[in-house]
Amino acid sequence: MLAAVKINGDALMTCTNVKLRNDKEIVMEAVKTGRDALLWASDNMRKDVDVLFEAVTYNGRALRYAIGLRDHKKIVLQAVKQDGNALQFASNELRSNIEICKAAVFQTPFAIQYCSESIQNNYDIVLHAVQHNGTVIRCASKELQSNLDIAFAACNNNIKAFPYIGKSIQKEIEMKLNNCITNFDIIEISLNPAPLDDFTLFFDIIEIAEEE
Repeated sequence: MLAAVKINGDALMTCTNVKLRNDKEIVMEAVKTGRDALLWASDNMRKDVDVLFEAVTYNGRALRYAIGLRDHKKIVLQAVKQDGNALQFASNELRSNIEICKAAVFQTPFAIQYCSESIQNNYDIVLHAVQHNGTVIRCASKELQSNLDIAFAACNNNIKAFPYIGKSIQKEIEMKLNNCITNFDIIEISLNPAPLDDFTLFFDIIEIAEEE
C-alpha cells in the first residue's frame, strides 16, 4: 500500500484494511499525491496535527476533511497560503482573523467571499483584492463599495465591477474612468490597448441604454 500511495494517494480509497488507513506513514505519503486521500484515512489520522499540516501543504482544500482542527491557526494558515479558497473550511473565528484572511486573499482575491463581515470591511485587504480582481468588490461591505478609492481600483482592474460599486458614486467613477481614457499622459495606448477598448465599449453601452 505504501508503494501505491506514493504514486497516487487516492489509492487509499481502495484499501479495506483499517490498520493501513490508520498507518501514519502511509497516510503521510498519501496526502502528498492524492487530492482526497485524507478522506479515506481513519478518523485518528484526520485529526492528527502532523498529518493535517502535511495534507494542506500539498492541497489547501484538504482542510475540508479535518476533524476538530479547523480552528488550528498554524494548519489553517498553511492551507490558505497554498490555496486561499481553503478559507471556506476554516472556523468562524479564523475567518475573522486578519493574518489568516490576508494570507488567503493575497493567494487568491476570491477568498474575500469567505471572510467575515469585519474583514470584508477592512480597507487594506479589500483594496488588495480588487486591485487583483475587480469583480470581488461584490463581496465587500456596502461601505467599501461606496469608497472612491476602492471602487475606482476595482473598475480600473475590471470594468465588470462597475455594477457592484455604490450607486451614489457611479457617476463620479464613470467620469474618473473617462478622464483616464482620454488622458494620454496617464494611459499609454501602445502598451495597454485592451483596457481602453473595454472601457470604451462599456460606456458606449451605457450611453445607448440612457438614450433608450
